[in-house]
Amino acid sequence: MKNKFLALIAGVAILFTSCADPDLDPLKVADIKKSSLIALRGKAVTNLNNTAFAGAIDSISKSANLTAKNIEFEADFISEDINGLATVEVFANLDGKTGVKVATVQGSAFAVPSGGKYARGKISVPMSAILTAIAKPAASLEVDSYITLTSDITLKDGTKVNASQIVNSSLFETAFFYPAHKVFCLVRP
Repeated sequence: MKNKFLALIAGVAILFTSCADPDLDPLKVADIKKSSLIALRGKAVTNLNNTAFAGAIDSISKSANLTAKNIEFEADFISEDINGLATVEVFANLDGKTGVKVATVQGSAFAVPSGGKYARGKISVPMSAILTAIAKPAASLEVDSYITLTSDITLKDGTKVNASQIVNSSLFETAFFYPAHKVFCLVRP
């Protein structure tokens, strides 16, 4: 019995030491600086948890006048250095195509709220900029399709954390934490 136990421990040790392959890192942890994420807060989280939004942070009506509509969400910059955020660049795309930049938010727009721990900022993107970026008028969008907004952050030390580096953000998701690097806007009739 003792030999079986020692063989099991040796097998587990070999397994753990042999899995140091960087290609097996689905979160790309090696590419991300410690504590360099933005997390959704406020109404966007409420909408995500509302079945009417079907996993989106906001929705638009393709038949509405969208010239004054903005897609907005609050985000916390989760970091040990809450002053380390330089910019958040937001890109829009449709059908998984390459995103087009629709907004840039300066890190100085993020501040620690009273009683808070992390710097919080509001990201607002005019719907007109999104429609220009995806090169489609609202009327031609398919109902129940999604417009994807991705956010890349740049730290003051020059480090970039692109949304594409967060390969499987659902592994981070909990009832209290949703990464804001990739969010969706739902198209309604």
